[in-house]
Amino acid sequence: VYERLALVSPTVVSYQSELAICYTNIGSLHLESANLDEALFAYDRALEINERLALVNPAVIRFQQDIYNAACGISLASLVAANDATLTESERTERAERYAARVIEILNRLSEQDFFSTAEHLRFLKEDSDLDAVRDREDFKALLRKVLNGNQ
Repeated sequence: VYERLALVSPTVVSYQSELAICYTNIGSLHLESANLDEALFAYDRALEINERLALVNPAVIRFQQDIYNAACGISLASLVAANDATLTESERTERAERYAARVIEILNRLSEQDFFSTAEHLRFLKEDSDLDAVRDREDFKALLRKVLNGNQ
């Protein structure tokens, strides 16, 4: 229904936003079933919509929050991929790394938009367990240092 509404009325922000939320929820459902390809497709669609909305409506923080939520979903997909017994070891490693790198890319873009400049959003970056898959990575640690230095 939202896809049709968003297609027919592309300038109605609420239709676009609700469609993105649906895609994020669909991604989470696929992730719970370990359907990684379907989950990533849904998260990518949510990101595409939310990034467009955030660009056109920079004062609406919810779109950045929705981008962050999709990044969290992809981070969780990295954990699922790393433990997916249906994949070979090299496939598990490759997918987990690819997904984790994508999360860092998204978080860096959010940082450039000052998303982590609020105490609440900084706490997300520092403590959200959804980011555990990337927390030990050097590029995540560098991002956290950069954000912390910018908030002092």
